[in-house]
Amino acid sequence: MMKNYIVICLILCSAWVKGQEPLRKNIPGTKCTMEIKEGFVAAKRFNGFENLKGGAAVIVSVLPSPIEKNKTAFSQEEMKRRGMTYISNSEPDLGGLQTSLYEVTQMNKEVKFRKYILIFGDTAKTIMINCGAPDSNSRLCGEVKAMALSVKYEPMVEEDLQGGVDFTVDAKSQGFMPAKYSLGGLVFTRDGKAQTESDDNASFLVGPSIKKMKSLDRKEFAVKRLNSLPGLDSLVSYQIDSVMISGLKGYEITGKAFNKKKVELVVYEVMLFVDDANYYVMAGQATARFDENLMQFRNMAKSFKRK
Repeated sequence: MMKNYIVICLILCSAWVKGQEPLRKNIPGTKCTMEIKEGFVAAKRFNGFENLKGGAAVIVSVLPSPIEKNKTAFSQEEMKRRGMTYISNSEPDLGGLQTSLYEVTQMNKEVKFRKYILIFGDTAKTIMINCGAPDSNSRLCGEVKAMALSVKYEPMVEEDLQGGVDFTVDAKSQGFMPAKYSLGGLVFTRDGKAQTESDDNASFLVGPSIKKMKSLDRKEFAVKRLNSLPGLDSLVSYQIDSVMISGLKGYEITGKAFNKKKVELVVYEVMLFVDDANYYVMAGQATARFDENLMQFRNMAKSFKRK
C-alpha cells in the first residue's frame, strides 16, 4: 500500500514539475522562439513581452540590415553617448548565427535600469532583443536576462507575421501579402517584400497607436499622421470624410503627395479611434495606377476587424 502511495506521489510530482516549465513562444516576425517567464504577457504597444507589475520589458526589433553594420551602434563610445553605462558583452551560441549580448545600465527618469541587449543575424537581417528591468530588482533582472539567453533560432519555423497583431485585414483578395511585422502592426506589399519591388511601389500599413494621442482635435491629428508617412515629402491635396469600421469611428483621407524623390503618389489613410488616447491607423501609398490602388486600399480598410 505504502509503495503504491509513493509511486502515485512521484507521478504527481513529475506532472507538477512539467507544469512549471517555462512556456516557449514564437517571437512574431522571426524564426525564433523564447521561454516566457511567469508574470510576462504579450505587449500591446511593442513587439515583445512585458511584466506590468515589475516594470520589466522584452522588446524585439527586426532590422533589414547586416548584423556587422548594426554592431557599430554598440561601441562603448556610442552607448555612452546614448546615456548607457557599459558593463560587459559576450557572444552566446545561437546555432551558427553571429551574436552579441551587451549588459548595460541606463537611467529612465529617476529609475536605474539594467538592460541586456542581444543582437544576432546574418548579412541580410538583424534581430535585436532589448530586455530591461529596474536595477534594484535582482530577481527580475535575472529573469529578463534568462529570457534573452533562452532564444532559439528555428530555421524550419515559418515566420508568423500575423500572429502578433490584434486585428485582421483581408489583404489577400486585393493582391497584397504581409511583408513585415513591427510594433504590433503589419506592412502589406504586392510581392511580400518590405522594400517592395512592384512596379507601383504600393504598400499598406495597419497598426495600433504606439504613443497615446495628445491632440484633442481628432481630424487635425489624422492629417498630421498622414503627413508623417515614411518617405513623404509634401501633401499636395486631400479629402477627408467620417467613417465607421468595426464599430470604431474615425476619418478617411484620400489625396495626392510627393515623396522625397519628388515622385507623385496617391496616399490613403484611415484612422479609427478606440478612445481619447488610443487608435488604429491604416495607410497606403503607391506611385502608379492611382484609382486601382485607392480602391484596393479602401477595400482593405473596410475589412479591418479587431480580434
